[in-house]
Amino acid sequence: PPADELAARRSRRRWLGPVVGTAAALALVLGAGVGMLLSDLYDRIEELETASGTMLEVLAAPDASTVTLEGPDGEVARVVHSPSRGEALFVADGMDPAPTDHAYELWLIGEDGARSVGLLDLDEGGRTVHRLQGDVQRAVAVGVTVEPEGGSPEPTTDPVMLLELSDA
Repeated sequence: PPADELAARRSRRRWLGPVVGTAAALALVLGAGVGMLLSDLYDRIEELETASGTMLEVLAAPDASTVTLEGPDGEVARVVHSPSRGEALFVADGMDPAPTDHAYELWLIGEDGARSVGLLDLDEGGRTVHRLQGDVQRAVAVGVTVEPEGGSPEPTTDPVMLLELSDA
């Protein structure tokens, strides 16, 4: 009878509204997430292109050399160094994340001591490329220390990595 048919239609409308609303909200959240992911991906690609261009310029220098350090847990760090250009790059792969409330800090080490050249920003694979700026020509080594989150004005721990440039 018609009353049963009308009740069935009303019942369908009762559950259809929330389902459609939930699906729309889910689509909106997924769309925003994909948008953020794409934005992060484009930023990372731009960083890598810049680093790759700089790396190629440093590698093309007539006096370019590479110092490599392989750690016991499979981590690999390299410094690509050109004294004539006064530039160097620190490249790492497979580094474990820094301990909680700490960060890895990168140092140019010369006869007059260590000077910070920034904190390392590792991706999920423990990879980073960091351009060393400053008085690279006078550096004899590049070191990585574990510092309090936000860094330190001078090293507070012994280096967990030390790459000597004098042998480069």
